[in-house]
Amino acid sequence: MSTVIKVFDRGVIVGDALFLDNNSPKRKVFLRYSELDSVPSGYTFVGVVFNVKNNVAKILNKTAVNTKYALLGYSDGMATSSEYKKKTGAVTNYRGIMNVARGVAYWATNGRTPTANVPIVEDGNNNPVSRASFESDTYCTTLRSTYANYESYIKENYGVMYPQNYGCFNLPDSKTLQATYATQMDGSNPKYPAFYHCYNINYNSDGLNTGQWFLPNVWDGCELMRDDVLAKVAATMTKLGGSVPNNSTYRWFAQRYGTSHAWFFSGNGGVLDGYAVTDEFCVQAVTLLTV
Repeated sequence: MSTVIKVFDRGVIVGDALFLDNNSPKRKVFLRYSELDSVPSGYTFVGVVFNVKNNVAKILNKTAVNTKYALLGYSDGMATSSEYKKKTGAVTNYRGIMNVARGVAYWATNGRTPTANVPIVEDGNNNPVSRASFESDTYCTTLRSTYANYESYIKENYGVMYPQNYGCFNLPDSKTLQATYATQMDGSNPKYPAFYHCYNINYNSDGLNTGQWFLPNVWDGCELMRDDVLAKVAATMTKLGGSVPNNSTYRWFAQRYGTSHAWFFSGNGGVLDGYAVTDEFCVQAVTLLTV
């Protein structure tokens, strides 16, 4: 087992595991995902880094639960947006690929068979063509001359633009929403169980107290579900026995698509989409941590 090394000794990267020292709960330590074999003796596993920018880490919590009513349809003034941009720059509220590997795997066999010439850039209201159509259909001749392969076609024509500041990406950030909606009650029950669950996670340490954990927004979700990020996060979660956010999972995001719909990651096709909040999907908390 490798020695646990303080984050300040070498910085932090995506996939690193965060631990708390049981003998000194305010002491946070990280271990490289590639070095990790198990939870080191004397430490409590907190989560895994999925994003680092300007020395601020976003940590994914290992606990995941299924919950309804991520953003219930109360008249509370919460902002809504059903739009975002694809990598092509097209504005759409239709399926946008967040996880390319999953999108390719799904649409390769579930994509459409075209009945007319397929334009290089679609308007966002058509499903991708199937792999077989892309590779051999006469209606896809222009696609084949434009995109190097099927994977490139999916990524460049249907991928969600990241980063961006438009539509659902321009809604209030998830930490702000958490502070507003996590503690709202309907009698003795929380109005927003997804927010409520994330808010009440507590590791009893500075910066990780109750209220510091929150439901990811679309921006964080897109980052988390990227192929390269997810692979490193999943590797650590698997070694530690945590709940792995994988590319076949359905997960709520902390932003509204409409009054009765919330944004979520659809594991079926690796896409960003909106769904009725009364359905049950997975919730997994994240937190910010200055390292």
